[in-house]
Amino acid sequence: MRAYILFLLSLVLLVSCYKDKGNYNYTEINEIEIGGFKDTTVFFGEPYKVTPQITGTLDNSGDTSRYTYKWTAIGPGTLLIGDRVKELGTSYTLNLPTVTLQPSTWTIYLFVKDKETGITWNKSFKLNVSTSIFEGYLLLTDINNMSRLDMLSYRDGNFVLMRNVLSSVGSTIPEQGKPIQIVSYNYDPTMWGIYLLTETQTTKIHPETFAWQFTYDLSYEMSAGSAPANFKGKYLKGGLNTAWLVGEDDNLYYYYRVFQIKMGLPVNIEAGQVAPFKVAPFIASNSAGVAIMFDKDAKRFMRLASGGAVATKMNNGTLFDHNNVKGDLRFMENLYGTDNVYAVLHYPDSSNKIHVARFAMSGVQSYYAPVLAPNVERADFYTFSPDLGYMFYNIGSKVYEYDLSLKTSKLMIDFGNKKITQMKFQEFLKKGSKADTYGKWYDKLMVAVEDPAKPVGENGELHLYTVPPVNGDLTLFQSYMGFGKLKDFTYRER
Repeated sequence: MRAYILFLLSLVLLVSCYKDKGNYNYTEINEIEIGGFKDTTVFFGEPYKVTPQITGTLDNSGDTSRYTYKWTAIGPGTLLIGDRVKELGTSYTLNLPTVTLQPSTWTIYLFVKDKETGITWNKSFKLNVSTSIFEGYLLLTDINNMSRLDMLSYRDGNFVLMRNVLSSVGSTIPEQGKPIQIVSYNYDPTMWGIYLLTETQTTKIHPETFAWQFTYDLSYEMSAGSAPANFKGKYLKGGLNTAWLVGEDDNLYYYYRVFQIKMGLPVNIEAGQVAPFKVAPFIASNSAGVAIMFDKDAKRFMRLASGGAVATKMNNGTLFDHNNVKGDLRFMENLYGTDNVYAVLHYPDSSNKIHVARFAMSGVQSYYAPVLAPNVERADFYTFSPDLGYMFYNIGSKVYEYDLSLKTSKLMIDFGNKKITQMKFQEFLKKGSKADTYGKWYDKLMVAVEDPAKPVGENGELHLYTVPPVNGDLTLFQSYMGFGKLKDFTYRER
């Protein structure tokens, strides 16, 4: 019986295998390969053309009419949802008379459908859309008491000067009066903020094309009804999705994207009080949304907590009283959101008229001492090395370095008959991810000068210096010239 059962099982298996052999009828299809692509950089506004190479395993005729085509561009997640997908065409050759994709890196897909089989195949490549204004130093210059935006455009490892860049790209921004400040920072994930502060207006321009529309005016960015039309600012500091504006009314306004806080009511009101105090045009801040301001009325430092609506007092301190400084604030900064806040204080009735204070955002003090250098109160500019902590200041055309520890001053540069128009260290928000560029530039002392021997509009110069340790001499890193009288500058990062 056991042998009979085994025989039946083997017979069933044999029949099953025999039937299975007839279930598979393979039909070879036309498999398509798409080539002729490579990752490419193109300029916004210029023509672009690419022709694919299509081969089929069963089609060597070269008849492109056998297929249908669809070209689609997919943009990065930093773009608005409605701007991320763009249909480019349905022809065999992609022929764009003008590239209108927003400057960024796009993935271009070609979908090829075989009309005979109905099967669609695809291939993609990267298209980096750039512009002559894609990246670089934005130079806010003064041309006979009117503002002009020049640019050192960074292309292929070099800087190219563009004078009157807003005019050259066809921006319709109204003519602006005397320049005050230019600021560049990541306003939100979808739009980098580029702001011009002038005596005429405070407005942003489009970060990719420099185009302008009336809704870019600052008053449209603030909460409805919180500011009059054409409200202007004296000082703006931008950070990571944050911004602090000192308005023409000496009030402080606060933007914090994470908490959906728009600039609206002033935040320079002491907790428990009603009337605002006047704020000096300098703010120290960190990435957590905390800010330090200076009350010009009571001569004291005040603190704004992250997401706060009112200012609070700071501790008295061990070296000086935050709540009773007794002097005026001449300068304050903390580069890269570091915990070290540097403040330059002016005491006009003291024999040592300038003092430097250093304290943490929490209020813990680490330094307070007079600057033991002659005529330091006459300086137009003060700034602090982000790594070494030296203070740099100018007296006329001369630049000095002051060592806070040794309390010694050293002449570093003498520009002779040229006038210093700005001096600072450029803050790069993305320096950690751009070691070969921003990581090499962030610690360079930048000095702008005006050469009286050159024509107006071409008399500006910008010099970058390497700051060595142990009070070594500055060494020239780079120089640029030929633009207007430079009032302020910033960097359009990527």
